[in-house]
Amino acid sequence: MRYKWLIFLFLITGCTQDKYHYGTGYYAPCWNADGTRIYYFRNDLTEKEIINWPFSQTYKCEKNEWYICSCKPDGSDRREISKMVEFSGELGGGGSMDISPKGKIVYSLGKPKSAAGIWTIDIDGTNKRYILQWGEYPRWSFNCTKIIFGSDGEQEGIWMMDEEGDNLQQVIEKGTRPSFCENTKTLLYNKGRWIWSYSFVDSSTDSVTNQPNNAFWPEWLPSCEEFVYTDYALYLYSFTNGTYKLLNSIGDYRPRVFEDKIAVEDEGIWVLNVDGTAARKILK
Repeated sequence: MRYKWLIFLFLITGCTQDKYHYGTGYYAPCWNADGTRIYYFRNDLTEKEIINWPFSQTYKCEKNEWYICSCKPDGSDRREISKMVEFSGELGGGGSMDISPKGKIVYSLGKPKSAAGIWTIDIDGTNKRYILQWGEYPRWSFNCTKIIFGSDGEQEGIWMMDEEGDNLQQVIEKGTRPSFCENTKTLLYNKGRWIWSYSFVDSSTDSVTNQPNNAFWPEWLPSCEEFVYTDYALYLYSFTNGTYKLLNSIGDYRPRVFEDKIAVEDEGIWVLNVDGTAARKILK
């Protein structure tokens, strides 16, 4: 009994709290159809509380608000499109989004659980719809008639459905973070720490070789002969010669390509050329 009390006192006395204003973050950039605007998630945390336990930390917040916003590629003319969700008690909430030429956004939310899943909304903030109560990282495909997305847990794998959420079908049993090429009908996706490809033409699946560890967030270039991905930096992979190269040391998450430009998340949102030059932080 004495040892139990000692452990209890150690846990209590070893606990400290930090509480401060956290501010605003910017996540998951996505180009519109003509490349004139970048859409993104804005996260406003009014206060964050960190409880420091002896061997771990617990994060809490008083108000966690997530918005869909847009700006010009230089970060100017910022506009709030729609408030997605507001909750308290935990961090997180953002996911990813994709925009069709018809001006419809498909997006996913990680938290809260009551709002997790896949949503659609018009770029003017109207016609918000909850089309699936699970799933993540949705992308428009097949000329925007289909939505391809990943999932985990009981629904693990890559899935596809109509733009209204009908005709749901599993494409791949294991995988997430899909990126679809219209020209070749080929899908890139993550499985574990590696990048794989899947062909809708002949249903073939291949691992992409010569990758370093931790290759995440594959994103096709327009030619579909190359793609970019992240490994705590931004890399370019070429199918022509099967090699990769470092583009820029920035680029942690969710790169998106429009013609010769890349928007990528790294403690804010950056825009750079596809050759890795002229990197500039537009939202911080």
